[in-house]
Amino acid sequence: MIDLLKRAFNYITDGFYFKLAYLIVSICTITIFSNIPKLNLVSKLLIVWGVILVINNFVRLLSEKITLHNIFLCIFIVSSVLLVFSRYRNGENIKIIIINLILFFGMFYVDDLKSKKELIKEVKIISLVYFIFSSLLSIGSLIIILKNMNIVINGQNYGFDIQNGNNTGLYFHENSLGLAAGIAIVVGIYLIIEFKSKLLKGITLVAMIFNGLALFCSEGRSGYILLIMLLPMLVFIYGKNILIRAGFIAFLLIGSAASIAKIDVSWDRWLSGRAQLWITAIESIKRNPVFGVGNSNLVANLTKLLPEVQSKWVYGLPGIEAGGIHNIFIQVAVVYGIPTLIIFILFLFSLLFYIANKIDKLNGCYKLKTTILSSLCFGIIGVNFFESNLVFIVSFISLIFWTYMGYAVRLVEKK
Repeated sequence: MIDLLKRAFNYITDGFYFKLAYLIVSICTITIFSNIPKLNLVSKLLIVWGVILVINNFVRLLSEKITLHNIFLCIFIVSSVLLVFSRYRNGENIKIIIINLILFFGMFYVDDLKSKKELIKEVKIISLVYFIFSSLLSIGSLIIILKNMNIVINGQNYGFDIQNGNNTGLYFHENSLGLAAGIAIVVGIYLIIEFKSKLLKGITLVAMIFNGLALFCSEGRSGYILLIMLLPMLVFIYGKNILIRAGFIAFLLIGSAASIAKIDVSWDRWLSGRAQLWITAIESIKRNPVFGVGNSNLVANLTKLLPEVQSKWVYGLPGIEAGGIHNIFIQVAVVYGIPTLIIFILFLFSLLFYIANKIDKLNGCYKLKTTILSSLCFGIIGVNFFESNLVFIVSFISLIFWTYMGYAVRLVEKK
């Protein structure tokens, strides 16, 4: 009996099974599979499982070596917790804290005692499950899109949305289809390198083509951004010259700051309403620069500011209810203030440099595989200049990001 309990405890506290289960469920919730009975109950059970992992992995983290990115991560967590409990304590904001903790300690944390062989095996399984799932959804989406089919289940449109003119496929939104397909293409590249069988390599390549067609038909621009971001990330990782890396970071920071400073509502022609969100959010940051407004007050606060930004031709907040501010960095500043945003950015940059420096010491196929995983993660960061999927929310994008980022960190540490 004691041995059985030990095995059950080891199973529950092994983050691999949790990551796999949560990723599958998160994809189901944004696709036609959301109609599976009791799926909400499974999601709630996974949150309970996640809380157990948070406690267990936090204790484990205390015994590990101190790294700069873990220091920034802890400061970010402490800062957000203090802000919530001191300034805007309510159920919704506390729930967001729990979600963030699950992302950090449930998805991002990987047991440092696992061997390189175990880590590679787990990444392969997660990648294979996601790739198969996404490829089947892409193929199904292509079929109903090319046939101009429109399926309505429980009020949700699938296929060609006649009302909005969007190709959503088997997903709720065309952007989700595009992003899922884009991620599957990158994961497919990883699997082609991982597989030894020529048959499996060929099947993976064919499936990647279907995902590419799904991305094209969806017209989801975030998927293209993800793929475009891979090239500069490969240059950053393989460009060992410190000047190249410093220049890359400087260009990214200056370009982002200049874009925010010059943002105009006319940009909405290609930003799909995001400019109106960002202009209003920046006004909120100016009024609450240090402590933010809290996640629960986000929509109400920005709605209240609408009359004051109408002089800048802002008349609405398109998509804020479903997708937030559509820029994770602006959203962190609105919710928690500029100081916490700086900590969050330092955390991400310290991860980038940590992984890049470790990859420099690797060789051959192993180096290439870890580079692809890392590039996928930082490609998702690039997407989050136009989306809000890294924190505050459990989505298949945030789960994939923190899962692969955690494995990338551990893999580059294994020599």
